[in-house]
Amino acid sequence: MLSDGGGPGAAFLDLRTWWSFRENFAEDSAVAVPFLELFAGDEPDWDRAGDQSACGPPQLRVVASEFVPLPPDTNVVIFDLGALSNADDLSVQAQCALLAHYGAALPEAEVRRRFLHRPVGLAMTHVAERTGRICPSGYIADLRRSEAKLLAGGLILSDGAADIVAALSRRGVKVRIVARESALAATLAELRASFPTAEVVHGDIASGLDGLTDDICRTIAATTSPAVISAVIAAGGAALGVADRSDLRKELLAAGARQVLPVISNLTIAP
Repeated sequence: MLSDGGGPGAAFLDLRTWWSFRENFAEDSAVAVPFLELFAGDEPDWDRAGDQSACGPPQLRVVASEFVPLPPDTNVVIFDLGALSNADDLSVQAQCALLAHYGAALPEAEVRRRFLHRPVGLAMTHVAERTGRICPSGYIADLRRSEAKLLAGGLILSDGAADIVAALSRRGVKVRIVARESALAATLAELRASFPTAEVVHGDIASGLDGLTDDICRTIAATTSPAVISAVIAAGGAALGVADRSDLRKELLAAGARQVLPVISNLTIAP
C-alpha cells in the first residue's frame, strides 16, 4: 500500500515512530500490520491487532443470557480488577482526560476502542502524531496517577462480584484479585474489606500467578484483558473472558479464552 503521492507516508521517515513500533511490537506482534499501514501513509486500523486470524481458535457465540459453569476441578481463580468492577471504565476516563491535557483529545468510545488493554505506547504515538512533538515520557506516570485517583474515589464493584468470591471460598477454591499497579493503599484496603476471603495482590498478572506452579493446571483467570489471557495460558493455566462489547469478545476469544461471559455474575458455581 502506498500513500496518495505514490511513496511512503511521513511516519516512514520519522525515527520516533520507528522506535514506537519497535517497543510496541515487542509487547504485541499483532500491531505490526497497523504500523505498516501508518508507514505506507494510510489510515492505520488499530482494531486489526485484536482481530482473530483464520487459523485461530474457534469463536464462541456469546449472548447476554449465557451462564458459564466453573470447571469442577478448579483450585485457584484469579480475577483482574476489570472483571469485578468498573476499573476499565475508570482507566478510559483517565486516558481521555490525559489525552485532552496533552492536546490530543479523542471521544471516549474511540479511546476505549484504540487504547484500552493495549500498550500505552500507542496512546503516546497518537499524542506525537496529533501534536507534532515527541510525547513526554512523563505521560506514563501521569496516567498512573490519574488512574489511581479515579480508583480511589470511584471504584464500584460489579453486581454479584462479592457473592461469587464468597461462593468460591466456601467451595475451598483459592481466590486472588489482582489490583492495578496504580492502585493506592486505600483502594487495596477497600478491596480487602469487600473480599475478606480473597487474597488481594498489588501488581500485574505475573504477581497473580506467583507461587502457583503446582496448581497452575487447575487455575482459571477471569479477565477483561486479552494480554492477561495470553499470559495465563502461556503459564499453563486457562482463562475466561468478561466483556459486554462484541469487539472485545472477539479479542478475548482470539487470545485463547475458553468462553466469554457478558458479566461476571454469569459465572455459575456448584455448591
